[in-house]
Amino acid sequence: MNRNRRSRTIICGALLFSLSTVVAQLEPVGPPEDTRTWMKTMNEIEPRALISSVPWTITNSGSYYLTRNLTAGTNAANGIIIAVSDVTLDMGGFILTGTTNGAYGISISGGNNRNITIKNGVVRGWGTAGLYLPNGMNCRLTDVTVVSNGTLPTFASVYVGQEWDVDDCSSSYNRGMGFSIGSSSRARNCKARGNKNDGFLIGNGGRVENCVATENSNNGFSGGMMSIIQGCTANNNTNHGIYVGLYSMASGNISSYNNADGIRAGTGSLVRNNVSAQNKGNGIYAEAYSRITENQVVLNLGTGIFGSEGCRVDNNHVYGGPVGIRSASSSAGSLYIANSVSGCTTNFRTSSSANFGQILNSTLLGISTNFNIPNPWANFSL
Repeated sequence: MNRNRRSRTIICGALLFSLSTVVAQLEPVGPPEDTRTWMKTMNEIEPRALISSVPWTITNSGSYYLTRNLTAGTNAANGIIIAVSDVTLDMGGFILTGTTNGAYGISISGGNNRNITIKNGVVRGWGTAGLYLPNGMNCRLTDVTVVSNGTLPTFASVYVGQEWDVDDCSSSYNRGMGFSIGSSSRARNCKARGNKNDGFLIGNGGRVENCVATENSNNGFSGGMMSIIQGCTANNNTNHGIYVGLYSMASGNISSYNNADGIRAGTGSLVRNNVSAQNKGNGIYAEAYSRITENQVVLNLGTGIFGSEGCRVDNNHVYGGPVGIRSASSSAGSLYIANSVSGCTTNFRTSSSANFGQILNSTLLGISTNFNIPNPWANFSL
C-alpha cells in the first residue's frame, strides 16, 4: 500500500517538473509589457507643421496643415506665403479668410519654386486674388474652393504658373477671372461660375478637361495658341462660350445660351464632335485653315457654321437659324462635304472660291439616281 502511494507521488512530481519546464520555455524574454512602446506618434507617421495664424511664411520644405479656420487681420497683406520648393499644404477643409486690404490668400514667392501641393480648403475675401501662384512649376492644386475674391476684373482669382495640375477646384463670384491656367498646365473637373471676366484663361499649350464655365462676364473658356479644351460645358456666358487660339483643339464640348459665338477657333485649329446650341452669335466660327467636323449645331442666332479661307468642313449637322453653313467670301482652298442642314432660312451660303460637294435638296432625294449611286461627298439641304 505504501509502495503504491510512493510510486504515485514520484510520478506526480515528475509531471509537475515537466510542466513547469514547458511553461518556463514559453515565457517571453525581455522587459515587462507595460514598459514597451507599442504606438507611434503622428510626427513619426507623418511629420507635419501646424499653421496656427496668418500671415504665415513657409521657409522650410516639408508638410504643413491647418486645424481651424483662419482670418487675416485688417492690415495683413497676405495669408500664407510659400517661399521654398517641396512643400505640401493641407488646409484640412478649413477656410482662409482675408479682407479687401489683403492681396493674396495663398501665394508663392521667389522664382521657379517646384514640387508644391496645395489641397482641400476654401479661400475667400482677399483683395487681389485668392491664389496667386505664378512662380511655381511642376505643382498641384487639388480640391480648393475660391470665392468672392478680388477688386479688379483684370486679375484672376486662381492664378497658376507653368506645368501645374489643377483638379476638382471651384472659382465662383470673384471680381476677376475664375482661373488663369499657365502655359503647359492642365485643369480637370473644375468649375467657374459668375466671375467678372473669363471663367478660364488658358495659356499656350494649356489643357482643360471636363470643366464647367457658367455665367461669367466674358468668355467661358479662353485658350491661347496650341491649347486644348475637351469635354467641357459653357453656358450663359457674356461673350463666347469657348474660344481657342491658333493651332488648337475644341473637342467633345457643349456650348449653349452664350451671348456671342458658341465656339470660336483660331487659325489652323480642329473643332470636332461638339454641340453648339442657341447661342446669340454663330454656332461655330473658325479662322483660316481649320477643320470643322462631326459637330451638332442647333438654333443659333448667327450662322450655324462659318468657315474662313482654306477650311475643311465635313460631316456636320446644322438645324435652325438664319444661315446653316456659310463660307467666307474669300475661301480659296476650302472644302465643304458630307454636311446636312435643315430648318434654316438659308441652308447653304456658298462662295465662288469655295469647293462644295453636290448639294442635294429634298426635292431631289426621291430620285433613285441621286440616292442609289454612291456619292460620299454630297451635302444635304433639307
